[in-house]
Amino acid sequence: QGNDSAYDTVITSGEMALMLNDGEQVGLNNAIPGDSIVKEFSVKNTGTVETTYDVYFSELFNTFEDKNDLVYTLTSSSSCADNTEKVVPSVSSDESKMVSSCLINPNQTHNYTLTITFKNDGTNQDDNKGKKFSSKISINEYREYITSSVLVSGENFNKKLKSISGGLSNITSIQTSNDTPVASDNAIIASDADVSDYPIYMWYDSGIINLYSNSSILYLNEDSSYIFSNLYNMTSIDISDFNTENVSNMEGMFLYDSKLTSLDLSNFNTSNVKNMRSVFYGCSNITNFNLGDNFDTSNVETIEHIFTNMSSLEELSLGDKFNIKNNKNGSFGFFWGMSSLKKLNLGNNFNLSVPKVSNFFDGLSNLEELNLGDNFNTDNVTNMQNLFYGLNNLKRLNFGKNFNSRNVTNMQGMFSGLNQITELDLSAFDISNVINANNMFYSATKLKTIYVSEDWTLNENASSSGMFVYCNSLVGGSGTAYAIEHNDATYARIDDPANGKPGYFTLKTN
Repeated sequence: QGNDSAYDTVITSGEMALMLNDGEQVGLNNAIPGDSIVKEFSVKNTGTVETTYDVYFSELFNTFEDKNDLVYTLTSSSSCADNTEKVVPSVSSDESKMVSSCLINPNQTHNYTLTITFKNDGTNQDDNKGKKFSSKISINEYREYITSSVLVSGENFNKKLKSISGGLSNITSIQTSNDTPVASDNAIIASDADVSDYPIYMWYDSGIINLYSNSSILYLNEDSSYIFSNLYNMTSIDISDFNTENVSNMEGMFLYDSKLTSLDLSNFNTSNVKNMRSVFYGCSNITNFNLGDNFDTSNVETIEHIFTNMSSLEELSLGDKFNIKNNKNGSFGFFWGMSSLKKLNLGNNFNLSVPKVSNFFDGLSNLEELNLGDNFNTDNVTNMQNLFYGLNNLKRLNFGKNFNSRNVTNMQGMFSGLNQITELDLSAFDISNVINANNMFYSATKLKTIYVSEDWTLNENASSSGMFVYCNSLVGGSGTAYAIEHNDATYARIDDPANGKPGYFTLKTN
């Protein structure tokens, strides 16, 4: 592998040899819809090295009028055939391949059974009278060389960036290059020699950091902490060619990259990451951010300050694999300094399993819409004090289907200060274990309707001082209006004045 302009060339010797035993010739004359023929064949590796092969129809002759009437299935002792019904091709092309890139070891045999059927589609198929099909089966043998290279650790890479650029502030862009460096580029090696098949070369050119390697796969280091941090003047970074599946430490990865306007993480595999502290801290120029469904935080143990001071971000979608179920350090500073954020989507499987989530959304003073997702898991939460406190501009709060509050004992100030919200649907709430409901809806001045279920029952010993203070717009389902003298749990019930039970809540009926 390699060429005359490559920095590195690898030569591998061995004998590549496959034998196709194509069995007996089969045929069928005067076929009618529903008829089939079956052919068995095998491929054996008689060489000394593993190799790869394709199986395809060759010398095709197909005059069927309706090409969809002739179909085939292929089964195999290997995993290279899936027994899926496919249309028999009429010309040689990629579609004529029955098997692609099948790996076979020395002395191994793959047996195949091919079934071709004149399909009965239940209609008049006379247009295929007199039509013919014939073909041979052929194989194509080749060997794919998979090589990999790994960048040095984050700390060492950052030091190399500084050394070749004359200072991190000189870097405006990072990209992979298709061209090998020349002598005048003064390239340095940025790969870990112990685990790399080829070097990864890095050079600096007028603000741009270029990366090049002959390897088939490029990996970020297991420890990629602070790898691209403190690049204050970097406006773009393209590391989409790098595989991140082995990374366990992403702490401070893009810390203080304050001129980045966008960041494409669609190819990031973060399933093995344990540390995400301050990953995007200070990326203050990014306005829209979608982490996508590959951004998996299920194994992350440290995640505080992950979005802190992303002060220009207006919308954030976390994706369905984002959760903090294994977070050991609480939810400290999650959204601090995100003063421009207007819409937050937590994804449909957000697991907020830490016991205390008080002030979790602290810092989102301009948030207008909050979607908690269908499976916002709070099974282990006992303290929701001031959970939504400070969301002064919030207009829509969607709890999803499975919000669980059965273990919560403290809801003090949970919805206090939501002075733009007009409606809350708390029908999924179980507040039977709550013993502190003080100031729960304090100063929710525009809140008009609170929906609850028939199961809403607040513990009779729960404290509820100031529960509805300044909820001046609140009206129960049967018309009971807010009154200053009833601002505790006395009216924290479904409105039923006809039976002597006036309240501030409205029964959710669907």
